[in-house]
Amino acid sequence: MDEIDLRIFDFIELLKQTKVVTSDNQFASEIGITRQKLSGIRNREDRHFTVEDIHRICKRFKGNPSYFYGFDNKKILI
Repeated sequence: MDEIDLRIFDFIELLKQTKVVTSDNQFASEIGITRQKLSGIRNREDRHFTVEDIHRICKRFKGNPSYFYGFDNKKILI
């Protein structure tokens, strides 16, 4: 799993802690990926979040793309 994937999973945990989503399955559904893809990324298979996935995460949850790419520590754009 690369740094971008790790940061996205950190972001998912923030979303669950703040009850924006209740589960990984809900997160996957809301950004249009399968639960299997999310699981494959988490289990360090040869899968990663795509640029399109990141775009949907940013659009749906106001995620900060600069955080995902390691340029900023602010996770959410307000």
